[in-house]
Amino acid sequence: MTKTKWIIGGIAALVIILAACAAPYFFIGAPAEGIVKVRKGSTIDMTICYKESGEEVDMGSHFDFFGPPSHTMFLGKYSGGNVTKKHQENRLMLQNVMTKHGFKPYTNEWWHFTLKDEPFPQTWFGFPIK
Repeated sequence: MTKTKWIIGGIAALVIILAACAAPYFFIGAPAEGIVKVRKGSTIDMTICYKESGEEVDMGSHFDFFGPPSHTMFLGKYSGGNVTKKHQENRLMLQNVMTKHGFKPYTNEWWHFTLKDEPFPQTWFGFPIK
C-alpha cells in the first residue's frame, strides 16, 4: 500500500493506493469475474485529510466498512454510528473532486474510484510491493 499526499484546493488529500499492488490472496473472486478491479492499476481508495492537522475528514463510516452505511448517499443510524448530512456532504466533496479529475465513483463505497479512461483495461497486474 502506498500513501501519497496531494494538495487539492487547499485541502490535503490522503491518497491510499491499493491499485495493482496487492497479492491475489487479498481478493475474493478471480479477475475473470470482474471483481478485483484494483488489480488493473486504475482504481484507488481515497479519503480527504485536513491540511493543517493531517487528520482525516469524518465520512461517517470507516474505510473498507462494507454495507449500506458506506454508500455515498446513505443517511441515518447504523450499528457502528450515524451518517449525518455533514458526512454526506464530505463524501460528495470527495466524489466531486475525483470526478473533476477523471475518476468515476463506486457509489457503494464512498472511498472507491476508478479512472474513466483506464490505460490497461484488459491487463491484470500482480507483483510484490516492498
